[in-house]
Amino acid sequence: MGRAKAGDCWVTVMGNVNAVAVATLADAACILLAEGMAFDPAAVERARQQGIALLRTELPVYEAARLVEQLGGGL
Repeated sequence: MGRAKAGDCWVTVMGNVNAVAVATLADAACILLAEGMAFDPAAVERARQQGIALLRTELPVYEAARLVEQLGGGL
């Protein structure tokens, strides 16, 4: 996340409140949770408070990131 730009999509398998904190610091637009993982209830609440969209996919991280890039989103 050190090289993330404001508005990027962060693809990860971490669905906890710490992931939302990092996304907030990086000014990410959203977190895409890959590999069928689930967000913790605390993470969902914190993301709502911070205005960060939460998305999920069954795809592996690499494939999810490739799809985001193909669709024109930042990583």
